[in-house]
Order: sequence, then C-alpha cells, then structure tokens
Amino acid sequence: MKISLLMMLAVWAGAASAAPQTLCRPQEQVFFSCSLGKKIVSVCMTPDKAAVPYMEYRFGTAKNIELKYRSDARQPKFSRVAVNYASNAETVLWFTNADTDYLLHFPIKGGPGLEVKQQGKTIAEMACQGGWAATVGEHDQPLPFIVEKPDIDSSEAQKYWQR
Repeated sequence: MKISLLMMLAVWAGAASAAPQTLCRPQEQVFFSCSLGKKIVSVCMTPDKAAVPYMEYRFGTAKNIELKYRSDARQPKFSRVAVNYASNAETVLWFTNADTDYLLHFPIKGGPGLEVKQQGKTIAEMACQGGWAATVGEHDQPLPFIVEKPDIDSSEAQKYWQR
C-alpha cells in the first residue's frame, strides 16, 4: 500500500495547524496561550530556576507582538479572582496598563477568552479558537507574579474593573 507524498504532507499540515500556538520562547514555560483567530494571546514565564524570574503577557502574531506586559515576583502586576455566577463560575486573570484592563477569562462552562476594558466598558472581546481543547498551559497554578483576590460573586466582579 503506497501513501503519496502529497497525502503525507496534507496530514502533517493538518496536524501542525491543529497544534496550539504560543508567543512564548522555547526556553519559557507557557502559563496560558491560545489563538484568537489572526492573533495569539500568551502568558509566558521564565523557567523555575531563572536568575530573574518574570511572567509576561503577549498579544499579537509571531512576527508582530503588539503588546507586552511584564510582572516579576518583587512587584506582582497580575491579579486573579474566582467569580461565581448563578449557573457558572470562572477564574479571571487581569492586569491594568495605563487606563486599560486586560482580562483573561477561564470559565468552567464555555471556552476561555480575552476581554479588554477602558473605564469599565468592554472595548474588545475575543474567544479562544477551539475552546479549551486548543489552549496550552496551566492557568490556575499559584505563582508569585499574581496577587490572589478572595472569591467573589458576579455582583461584586465589576468593582475590580470599573474606574
């Protein structure tokens, strides 16, 4: 039974395109990453024993990272909270850069995504393509780069993002 080279390339290309994408460098650990369509959102970390450990948010493409935001253990700039809704719950990881809040949503039901807010108003929402199955990383691990907030219900959630 012969398998044509063209068929093998098609199978390989399909497998490669299904693989999760990341903006993290090979020597970094992926905290979270997903494709948002034409763009990628990634949160990358230094290896465990790095001399100067950091966590960095990256948004864009492999050829053009449009936004980077870095936090280190001395001055954590990321926050995380568990939000309980009537029929769902999620973890939200966020940071504020100038007057803009960047929120990564990790719901129990539904897929993860990115929300961008200015002055408490959503200006962009993007869902991770392929839902949880197409993401990489462990977004719920405790880290010194993240300030943990107490669990809240949905009525209290906006207090963190309205200014």
